[in-house]
Amino acid sequence: MASIDTEPGEGAVLTLETVSGMAGVGKTAVAVDTARTLAPRFPAGQVFLDLRGHSPSQEPLSPGTALAMLLRLFGAPADSIPVRLDELIALWRTTIADRRAVIVLDDAAGPDQVAPLLPGNSPCLTIITSRRHLTGLPHAVPLALDVLPTDDAITLFRSFAGAARTQDITETARIVRLCGHLPLAIELVANRFRSRPSWSLTTLGERLARSPGPLGEIRNADQEILRAFSLSYRTLDATQRTTFRCLGLHPGPDFTAESAAALLDLPHKETERLIESLLECHLLREPAPDRYRFHDLLGEYARMLALAEDSAREREQALERLIAWYLRNAEQADRVAYPRRIRLAPNGAQELPALSHMPNTHDARAWFAAEYGNLLAVERHARTHDSRPSAARLAHALAGFLESECHWQDAIDILQYAADHWSRTGDQPAQCHALLCLSSNHANTGRYAQAVEAGERALEIARATGDREAEWEAYRILGVIHWHIGENETAVVMHQRAFAIGIATGNVLNQARSRNNTAISLLALGELERALDHFQNAISGFRSAGDEAGVIRTLNNVGDLYAHRGDYVQARKTFEELLPLTESTGNAYTQAMVRTNLAANLAETGEIDRALALHHRALTEFRILGDRKSQATAYNGLGEAYFKEGSVDASIENHLKALDIARDIRTSQEVTRALRGLGQSELASGRLEAAAEHLEAAIAAANRANARDEEARAQAILAEVRATTGDAMEAKELLRRAISTLRGLNDREANRLHKLLTRIDHGETDF
Repeated sequence: MASIDTEPGEGAVLTLETVSGMAGVGKTAVAVDTARTLAPRFPAGQVFLDLRGHSPSQEPLSPGTALAMLLRLFGAPADSIPVRLDELIALWRTTIADRRAVIVLDDAAGPDQVAPLLPGNSPCLTIITSRRHLTGLPHAVPLALDVLPTDDAITLFRSFAGAARTQDITETARIVRLCGHLPLAIELVANRFRSRPSWSLTTLGERLARSPGPLGEIRNADQEILRAFSLSYRTLDATQRTTFRCLGLHPGPDFTAESAAALLDLPHKETERLIESLLECHLLREPAPDRYRFHDLLGEYARMLALAEDSAREREQALERLIAWYLRNAEQADRVAYPRRIRLAPNGAQELPALSHMPNTHDARAWFAAEYGNLLAVERHARTHDSRPSAARLAHALAGFLESECHWQDAIDILQYAADHWSRTGDQPAQCHALLCLSSNHANTGRYAQAVEAGERALEIARATGDREAEWEAYRILGVIHWHIGENETAVVMHQRAFAIGIATGNVLNQARSRNNTAISLLALGELERALDHFQNAISGFRSAGDEAGVIRTLNNVGDLYAHRGDYVQARKTFEELLPLTESTGNAYTQAMVRTNLAANLAETGEIDRALALHHRALTEFRILGDRKSQATAYNGLGEAYFKEGSVDASIENHLKALDIARDIRTSQEVTRALRGLGQSELASGRLEAAAEHLEAAIAAANRANARDEEARAQAILAEVRATTGDAMEAKELLRRAISTLRGLNDREANRLHKLLTRIDHGETDF
């Protein structure tokens, strides 16, 4: 309970507590337990009066009847109790004027019922429970009960069901979650479980998880949760009941007054008033300002009532309005947040009012983030309820946000459906756009075969329809995919074709993107000067186009180029300056990539602890994003940092994890790096045969990808293996080839290898 003034002082102090909450949340139990706990402080006794605000068979007590009952509970003779309300109030307040008692008024219908019952200037403590927020009561201290935390819910279930059969805490947690953590539901289910000795927790959990929901299973022999909910529903007027049922049709996790207005087909202000009336009755919750949701069980109850009381056509029309509202606003948000995306042609649908609070990119992206769960739920509903064109268009409107915010698996799910839909309907431009987005998201998650298939099909359609913008996008995506899998020469060709289209169409932004992508593949090929030239031109192009995010991405790549040169000080400076900029953009992928790049450079300059911390943080972020290629990058970074720390076993462990992922998704860049790292750690630990095997495999993989600098690095380490085993001739040949490759690419490393070659010439074998 809230803080209660229970000590007598000078003069009488009215102490009034109101406890509100939804049906079954435990209001009466809290009030009674509080009265029992405080009994020693209130020697005049404790009284309990059921006001019957939500009785299944009786009307709520009138104030007069309630006062008469209270007077009798305090010992007033029957013949002394007046009839008129004002006289009853006066006698009641006189009777308890000097008594310190606890008065529990349970299940109040509303403030009008309880206001006459307040004890006035008395030292009594009055606790009132209600399913409504009791406003307008002077000096009342409100307490709104919520459902139980998980641990408390588990404890409550086990206290009723018995500890012997509830040892599986994981399954018990699932059961209380299906009960919505609602105390009454937990008690009913636990008692039912206790009376069915043949049931296991799994049996109970499976029954609760059955479609359409757990409501029908939350009962025992003489009570069910539905009865408690129906008593709250009965107190609503006709408009409130319709609102309650209709809101239950919303397929998403929450809603706003704007989306509810579309669902209800009512003006915004009227919708707000109705929502507030349901909040007052604890039939809705407001977990965040202006965002509303049902308790899970109440939501199921509302849907059940809608199926029973509203016609199929009424339900369909409500959901059609909701789908149209989300589609219209998602398309508006997409245009504001991602203005440069390729778009579908307008469908000629009726214009619906747009949200007023999306005037800029930040607000549009914030709207997407807030409505993310609802948008996916509405898309799923649309595709399964004969609104397939709307589902496909909604997928297109969501694609920019989902890819930008790294929700790649969700994007794949909805875009695959959209591509299939447009294929069936013969809309080639729309199919092409869906395939392009699908290809990009497959690549983001390391599904390169699927990415190539979707990208090549999109390119074919773009060429056939003469869509130059889509053709540019197809070349861009295919170039990125070929870079991912180590086919860098092919990647350069793809990006050069894209660049030519950018020149032909006069699109400065696309030219900059093509230059940046070309430079990345040139960097992998070891052509550092050409790469730097492209990077610098890309930065100029991005700045001309006003694309700050493009500038940040390109500067990150320039930092990587410095690292390839062995200029770790300049690389570190670049990444340190970029990190706060990426954090301000909010793009999780870019932040994580800059962190792992910075970590790699810190490891090179001896700051191992910070490097490990940054790699681990980036790895966690890549896991959340589902980006498997970058997970392999982070594991390799950890392997290299642990090697520099001297933790050879940890280094091998992380390189093996990187190798497993990289081979699974066919990214040769990380395969080569993992094999090289394994060979280096095995050399350090004296496992020379394994080291040679891994290094030879690294050289072969780098050669296939034409990754010259990676090949040279692996050759240099293999040279140390050969020198250690006494094969100085092969060691020197490997070093000469590595030095030749690295001259002009990484002079620092080339000079180090030259010194190593000199030592071998002098007969040294201990490195």
